[in-house]
Amino acid sequence: MDIKRTKLVLDKIRKGEIKLVVQRFSPFSEVSREVSRSLSLPRYPEGAIISMLERRLEEKEVELICLNCFNRWKTRVGRLDDRPKCRRCKAIRIGVVTEGFPNLKKRLKDEEKKIVSRVSASASLVVSYGKFAILTLAGRGIGVTTAARILRNFRFIELLRSEEERKRLLKEIWRAEIQYARTRGFWD
Repeated sequence: MDIKRTKLVLDKIRKGEIKLVVQRFSPFSEVSREVSRSLSLPRYPEGAIISMLERRLEEKEVELICLNCFNRWKTRVGRLDDRPKCRRCKAIRIGVVTEGFPNLKKRLKDEEKKIVSRVSASASLVVSYGKFAILTLAGRGIGVTTAARILRNFRFIELLRSEEERKRLLKEIWRAEIQYARTRGFWD
């Protein structure tokens, strides 16, 4: 790439010497663009994608907190028991700590209260769905609300017993990650 000429062109655009004109594609152009995109992108079998997703989620490190004794620890999702418990007090109300989680020994600001509320909601999901709630929350862009929407279509016992149900859960996580990737520009 010619850096000097690129800088020159960008400077001219900034100064208004070169004008950019944005035009919409004609319907025919839209169709041809979709066809060329579908021909040029490699297609992976869905099973391979789901396996890669599962591996990534299982390897993700999460920080957990017991809402009974406030013990905090980090672990990989794949190392968790089906029904995670606090290492110290054995309680099952385990929340997934998100960025900005406050020190609970001081008075909380409104924003910190919202974060604590989300961690508490994640603990409710963990009580109901065990490790599968944490696996779902480990997905990119998946917060408590999205995780609850995904998980409400599953039963914990069926996820334990059925490989097919676990694959179905992973497909839903995958769809949610795709949706997040499409819309993340609107979230920031």
